[in-house]
Amino acid sequence: MTTAKRNYVRILVECAIMLALSFALSFIGFEMPMGGKVTPASMLPLFLVAIHLGVGSTLITTALYSLLQIWQAYLAGNVFVYCQDGATLALCVIFDYVLPFTLPFIITALFAKLWKRNDREGFIYVGMILGLVIRFVSHFISGILIWGQWAEDMSPALYSFLYNGTFMLPELIITVAVAFFLLRHREIKRIVRS
Repeated sequence: MTTAKRNYVRILVECAIMLALSFALSFIGFEMPMGGKVTPASMLPLFLVAIHLGVGSTLITTALYSLLQIWQAYLAGNVFVYCQDGATLALCVIFDYVLPFTLPFIITALFAKLWKRNDREGFIYVGMILGLVIRFVSHFISGILIWGQWAEDMSPALYSFLYNGTFMLPELIITVAVAFFLLRHREIKRIVRS
């Protein structure tokens, strides 16, 4: 097997393992009182793909992750039954799945390039935090456009802010904290930086 083929197979296997790990972790967690689920750093394996492998591999891997998240929601039966027409379904897929499960990782991959060039680890955390904030914004927009009809005595914007904020803030803190502790290990840091 040539070196190029070995590298391709290695990247493919790494992405598949991290994708499977993220997807498995997304089933574990705890529901927040308003809704939404905090998972135990389920996005971290994909952040590690972004840091280690860059934009190309990350885009393909996270596109597959988005599809798996859509499939998971479909099987749970708790999302798409509320999409009353094609436009609502399209908005739901874009703002609840495609954007929030691809953009955070692409942004982190771009910031990881800065880390590798400048040897400033902080770039990774800025990328992850910015990516997770963008995930929150995407869910927030979806909450206003689609889910705000269940706001009852609140404005759709406040409802969406509270609903998404109560699970995204803990998700952000857990993910960045676990990443910080993982990257304290010299071997892990060496692998993701190569």
